Amino acid sequence: MARLRLLLVHDEPELTQQVSEELEKLGFEVDVAIDPADAIGHVLSRIPDVVLVNLALPRDSGYELCELIRGDESLDRLPIVVMSDRHSPEDIAYAEEAGANVFLRLPSPSKSLGTLAS
Repeated sequence: MARLRLLLVHDEPELTQQVSEELEKLGFEVDVAIDPADAIGHVLSRIPDVVLVNLALPRDSGYELCELIRGDESLDRLPIVVMSDRHSPEDIAYAEEAGANVFLRLPSPSKSLGTLAS
Protein backbone atom coordinates (compact mmCIF):
# COMPACT_ATOMS: atom_id res chain seq x y z
CA MET A 1 0.00 0.00 0.00
CA ALA A 2 1.34 3.45 -0.94
CA ARG A 3 2.10 5.82 1.90
CA LEU A 4 0.47 9.24 1.90
CA ARG A 5 2.90 12.05 1.11
CA LEU A 6 2.74 15.04 3.44
CA LEU A 7 4.55 18.34 2.97
CA LEU A 8 5.45 19.87 6.34
CA VAL A 9 6.15 23.61 6.09
CA HIS A 10 7.87 24.84 9.23
CA ASP A 11 10.98 26.88 9.95
CA GLU A 12 12.03 25.59 13.40
CA PRO A 13 14.47 22.69 12.77
CA GLU A 14 14.09 20.91 16.12
CA LEU A 15 10.30 20.97 16.09
CA THR A 16 10.22 20.07 12.39
CA GLN A 17 12.36 17.01 13.06
CA GLN A 18 10.14 15.92 15.98
CA VAL A 19 6.93 16.36 13.99
CA SER A 20 8.42 14.63 10.91
CA GLU A 21 9.49 11.63 12.96
CA GLU A 22 6.06 11.30 14.57
CA LEU A 23 4.30 11.59 11.21
CA GLU A 24 6.60 8.95 9.71
CA LYS A 25 5.77 6.62 12.61
CA LEU A 26 2.11 7.12 11.65
CA GLY A 27 2.92 5.96 8.12
CA PHE A 28 3.33 9.23 6.22
CA GLU A 29 6.09 9.96 3.78
CA VAL A 30 7.23 13.44 4.87
CA ASP A 31 8.84 16.17 2.78
CA VAL A 32 9.95 19.36 4.54
CA ALA A 33 9.99 22.99 3.38
CA ILE A 34 11.19 25.93 5.48
CA ASP A 35 9.32 28.78 3.82
CA PRO A 36 6.55 29.42 1.27
CA ALA A 37 8.91 29.66 -1.72
CA ASP A 38 10.50 26.33 -0.82
CA ALA A 39 7.04 24.84 -0.26
CA ILE A 40 5.74 25.93 -3.67
CA GLY A 41 8.80 24.35 -5.27
CA HIS A 42 8.01 21.07 -3.50
CA VAL A 43 4.32 21.23 -4.37
CA LEU A 44 4.95 21.90 -8.05
CA SER A 45 7.62 19.22 -8.43
CA ARG A 46 6.06 16.50 -6.31
CA ILE A 47 2.43 17.15 -5.39
CA PRO A 48 1.80 15.91 -1.85
CA ASP A 49 -1.43 14.35 -0.61
CA VAL A 50 -1.70 17.03 2.08
CA VAL A 51 0.16 20.18 3.16
CA LEU A 52 0.73 20.89 6.86
CA VAL A 53 1.83 24.51 7.30
CA ASN A 54 2.80 26.67 10.25
CA LEU A 55 1.23 30.12 9.92
CA ALA A 56 4.25 31.94 11.37
CA LEU A 57 6.95 31.58 8.71
CA PRO A 58 9.88 33.77 7.68
CA ARG A 59 9.44 36.13 4.71
CA ASP A 60 5.80 35.30 3.91
CA SER A 61 3.28 33.78 6.26
CA GLY A 62 1.46 30.49 5.97
CA TYR A 63 -1.58 32.52 4.93
CA GLU A 64 0.23 33.61 1.76
CA LEU A 65 1.21 30.01 1.06
CA CYS A 66 -2.42 28.93 1.34
CA GLU A 67 -3.42 31.68 -1.09
CA LEU A 68 -0.67 30.70 -3.55
CA ILE A 69 -1.77 27.07 -3.51
CA ARG A 70 -5.44 27.96 -3.90
CA GLY A 71 -4.56 30.33 -6.75
CA ASP A 72 -3.35 27.40 -8.86
CA GLU A 73 -6.26 25.54 -10.50
CA SER A 74 -4.34 22.27 -10.52
CA LEU A 75 -3.93 22.46 -6.73
CA ASP A 76 -7.34 23.74 -5.70
CA ARG A 77 -8.31 20.39 -4.15
CA LEU A 78 -5.02 19.87 -2.29
CA PRO A 79 -5.87 19.57 1.43
CA ILE A 80 -4.19 22.22 3.59
CA VAL A 81 -3.90 21.91 7.35
CA VAL A 82 -2.61 25.03 9.11
CA MET A 83 -1.17 25.03 12.60
CA SER A 84 -0.67 27.94 14.92
CA ASP A 85 -0.39 28.88 18.56
CA ARG A 86 -2.54 31.91 17.72
CA HIS A 87 -6.08 30.69 17.43
CA SER A 88 -8.48 33.55 17.94
CA PRO A 89 -11.70 33.41 15.94
CA GLU A 90 -10.14 36.01 13.60
CA ASP A 91 -7.01 33.87 13.05
CA ILE A 92 -9.14 30.84 12.24
CA ALA A 93 -11.44 32.80 9.92
CA TYR A 94 -8.48 34.32 8.06
CA ALA A 95 -6.91 30.89 7.62
CA GLU A 96 -10.17 29.56 6.18
CA GLU A 97 -10.44 32.57 3.85
CA ALA A 98 -6.86 31.95 2.69
CA GLY A 99 -7.80 28.39 1.75
CA ALA A 100 -7.06 26.19 4.75
CA ASN A 101 -9.22 23.11 5.18
CA VAL A 102 -8.32 22.44 8.81
CA PHE A 103 -6.95 24.62 11.62
CA LEU A 104 -4.78 22.76 14.14
CA ARG A 105 -4.41 24.59 17.45
CA LEU A 106 -0.88 24.40 18.84
CA PRO A 107 -0.04 25.03 22.47
CA SER A 108 1.53 28.34 23.39
CA PRO A 109 5.34 28.46 23.01
CA SER A 110 5.73 27.95 26.77
CA LYS A 111 4.34 24.40 26.43
CA SER A 112 6.34 21.65 24.78
CA LEU A 113 5.23 18.74 22.63
CA GLY A 114 6.13 16.49 25.55
CA THR A 115 3.48 18.26 27.59
CA LEU A 116 0.90 17.56 24.90
CA ALA A 117 1.67 13.87 24.84
CA SER A 118 1.16 13.44 28.60
